[in-house]
Amino acid sequence: MTFILKRVLHLTNPYMHGSDCEQLQQLLNEKGFPCHTDGIFGPQTANECKAAKVVLKYPPDQIDPVAGELLVSKLQAYKGGHPVPPTTVQNKYMEVLNYILAHPQNWRYDEIRPIPVWLPYKTTEVIVTDCSGAVTLAAKWAGATDPNGNHFNGYGYTGTILDHCTNISRLMLRPSDLVVFGPYPGLHVGAYMGSGKIFSHGHPGDPNDYDLNGMSSQFGWHCSYKRFIFS
Repeated sequence: MTFILKRVLHLTNPYMHGSDCEQLQQLLNEKGFPCHTDGIFGPQTANECKAAKVVLKYPPDQIDPVAGELLVSKLQAYKGGHPVPPTTVQNKYMEVLNYILAHPQNWRYDEIRPIPVWLPYKTTEVIVTDCSGAVTLAAKWAGATDPNGNHFNGYGYTGTILDHCTNISRLMLRPSDLVVFGPYPGLHVGAYMGSGKIFSHGHPGDPNDYDLNGMSSQFGWHCSYKRFIFS
């Protein structure tokens, strides 16, 4: 594909987003550097830009998670690599989480039920829910199963996530896995983003991505690692 990148893309808070981000992601996937095509320049896209620079033999001091006109030009000319396969449910879930992080103004924190499962993906309405509600909504929008085992009836909390999802070890963590903090029935839940980051909608001011180790220490390292997406 051919396009001209008119700005430098890098990690910001909130994340940069737009059609140019989506075109860059499509180009990266086309050249064998897998990332979600969600139009959001998040950690995964940034990491793949860095990986591309290694393959494209950039000087060591220029290998960074930033995309500019030169990287796009070199990627377009690159003849190696193999196109990335179609999106899996796991990738779609991560796409949804990145979209949520890029639009924090649409979210409010409150512990209310039912979870607003009737709202469509990318709704313009303000979404009011809590930590377990956020990871549940993301699952519904991604076409995954309900991590609470309730068929998206609008109910569930950290306890139902602990009861329903599959136990894994911390060493097995991959993006889209859930981390429940605190002893049973759990005090908080977030979704692992990769690169040591955890998606969290646990208090006013969220959603945000936090350092997993930092959050784990806040709960005395009492963490349960759960998987509910297997494709």
